Formats: sequence, structure tokens, C-alpha cells
Amino acid sequence: MRRGASEAALTPDSCPIGPDSPEMERLTAQLDESSLRIQLEQLRKMEREQKGSPAFACLYNSLLLSARHLARRGSGGEVVPFTAEDVAALCPEGIETVQLRLAASVSDRDVRASILLSAADWRLRGTADPDSALELLAEAETASKSPRVRVGVLQLRLRALWTAHRQDEGRRVAWALATEFPRYSAACETCEHPANFDGPTQWLAACGKLTSQCFEPARSWTSEVYGVPRGSRAALEVLLHDDPPDEVVPLILLRLGDEVLDTNPTRSRELEQQAIHHPQFPGLSLDQRERESRAAQRGDFETALFLALASPSGPGTFGSCIPEEKVFRDRDFRNAYYKVRLGIDPSNQWQVLMDLLSDGPHDLESAGFFYRTEILDLLVQAARAAHKEPEAAAWLEALRRRYQEAQSQAAASPIRTDDTTSPAHALRKMELMLGGYIRELGAPR
Repeated sequence: MRRGASEAALTPDSCPIGPDSPEMERLTAQLDESSLRIQLEQLRKMEREQKGSPAFACLYNSLLLSARHLARRGSGGEVVPFTAEDVAALCPEGIETVQLRLAASVSDRDVRASILLSAADWRLRGTADPDSALELLAEAETASKSPRVRVGVLQLRLRALWTAHRQDEGRRVAWALATEFPRYSAACETCEHPANFDGPTQWLAACGKLTSQCFEPARSWTSEVYGVPRGSRAALEVLLHDDPPDEVVPLILLRLGDEVLDTNPTRSRELEQQAIHHPQFPGLSLDQRERESRAAQRGDFETALFLALASPSGPGTFGSCIPEEKVFRDRDFRNAYYKVRLGIDPSNQWQVLMDLLSDGPHDLESAGFFYRTEILDLLVQAARAAHKEPEAAAWLEALRRRYQEAQSQAAASPIRTDDTTSPAHALRKMELMLGGYIRELGAPR
């Protein structure tokens, strides 16, 4: 996928000479198309007569890279799997030796640089030797002053420096990529990784305006916002006031609100309200359960309902993952509860609550996920808001009788009922809790 404004860097597996060039077409016409093995054998025999040919060097290097890749995978569409032994037989001196020989003899500077990039990439990925990879990258940079080559070198150098834990040098390379080559996709890719820069201020200086030219402008901004560590209110303020893409504004507001929650709750709520009423908020696809819970606790049921409805789609259930076993539709319950508290069709929404709770499992020993304290707390509050206290109390009383009957059956078993880990103990505990809720509903408010 294109990430930059227009131009692409030279990469380790690319060649400056296109496959449709006359030189490349003449060369490939001489090769047997039936097998990579045969092609490599033919190229090996042709190397001396083709010495210095840019097209030959490009093609030979490309097929050597294919052979290495297939050998690592152990297959690749060949009738017989391509192996490391095949590579050794076709290239006894080693692929890198051949690459360096091709690079030294080729006349085209960009081709020479591209082969050196390939060799440096293998030293980095294949042998995990970033220091020697950096040496080859220096040779590639000397070989050609083409902007495409320089960008390709900087990209690979950035990776090598991070692998070698030389972060300060890596950040200087990232700065050069973003500021000297803003028209290249490599600049956008570099800006997608906050660690490439020394904090939001440097990232904004290098990437803030550049990202508008990228294929997904919000991608880099989102990475930067998530990359800001806790306790960095000032950094988030800087990002918020530097013209971020609309898609990112609610995310910054939410993070900033979380930062000031302990020190300035009022300001935190204001920022949260700005975020959730922003047109781009539904596109965040964030799990807002904790934020929803906070809103409900402070009595802001409108915000809680909005957050519940705006959360990413999902099962919204608690309980067994076994097919056909009962699950509690937690999200539906919460949505109906918020509507009752807001006075939105309270009678029908109350019935939704009762239907959801009444759909519990027959086996009370496994019903704990249905009749949890936090759910029964909401039931009592909804009953008072909808003036359904007698109905709620009757339902709880019926449920309590079921628990009493289950206790009687458990008491008849040989298991000790005074064991706090026994089913009977758990059933007794639930019975007592239900009795407390029934008394609470009967108490004057």
C-alpha cells in the first residue's frame, strides 16, 4: 500500500533496471523458464562474459535472493523443494561473495548500490550483524548519490541502528528521512513510529505537516498519541493544538482527560464530553467500558448510554462459551438500564431487564455470572427509577426460593455443608445476598 506522497526508495530487493528494458528482455530470453536451478546454473556460466553488465548483475542478484528465500522456506512452488544444499551447490562460495563480486564489477552506480543494499539487508536480517551491515550501507551511499539510493540507505541504516541499540544515531537518521525526503513513502513510514523521534515536539517538527501528504494521515498521528507515556500532559496539549487530523482529535481529548482526572476531575469531564460529542468519536473503535462505568457512577446516564452504544460491536455477553449454554447479555442489560434511568420508555425497558434476568440457567450452581452483585445493584436502582419495587422484590423472592430448594438438595448429599468451598455454602451465600436486596427494596427511600 502506498504510504507516501509520490516517490519510492530503492529497496534491497529492487533493481534500478526494469524488467521491460531491452537489455533485461534480451538477457531473460536466453534463460530456461522451467526451473530456478537451471536459470542459476546458466547465469553462473555467463558471469565472466557478462562481467560489468548492469542488467546481468541485476538479474543474477534477483535470482540469488529468490533462491535464498525459497531455501529458507523449504519450498516455493518447485516440483522438488528448494533447500540450503541446493544454494550451496549452485553458489559454493556463498551468495554474499557473488553479490560483492557483482557490485565491484558493475559499471552502473545505482545497480552497484542496490546490490550492496541487498547484501547489507541479509547481514541485518539473516546473520543479525548490524555493525557489518552499516559498513556495506556506507559503501552503497558512496557508490551512488541518487536520492532513491540515499533514501534506501537511510531506511536500512535506521533499522540497523535500532537493532544495535544506537537510538540517538537512529533518531538523527529518522530526522533526515522525514525532513530531507518528504516526498518519499519512507518518510511516512518513519513517522508512523514515535520511538524514531525524541518526543512529540521533535515528531511534530519533522512529521506534523508531512503526514498530510501520506496515504493515511491519521495513522502516524494515532501512533504518536498512543506513544505518549503516562504523565505527559504537556506533550498531549502540544499535539492537540498543532492542527491534528479530525480523526485523531477525540483520541487526544480522551487521553488528555485521563491525564488530569486525578488532579482536575471537572476539566477531565469537560475534555471527555468534547471527545464523545466530536463527529469522529464513533470511528475510534475503542472499548469505552471503564469510561462508561465512570459516567454511570456519577449519574451521567446520557453519556453512559452514548458510550455503550458507540462501543465496537461484539458479543457483549458473560457466561459459558459452550454452545447452547446460557449467557448473560450484559450489553443489552446495561443499555436498557440506562434508558430506564433516563426515563426513555421506562416500562418497556424495565421489561427488557426482567426478561434478560429471567433467562438465566436452570442449574443455580453455575448461575453466578447471571446474578452478580453489580447486576442486582442495577436491578434495584432501575426498580426504584421505574417505580417497580414490588415487582422486583417478587422476582427476587422467587429466585431466593429456588436457591433455598437447591440448598436442601445439596444438604442431602454426602458433601459436608460446613465446607466453605462446597456448593451448598455458595448457594447459602447467594440466598442471604438476595434477602438483603429484598429488604432494601422494602425500605423507605
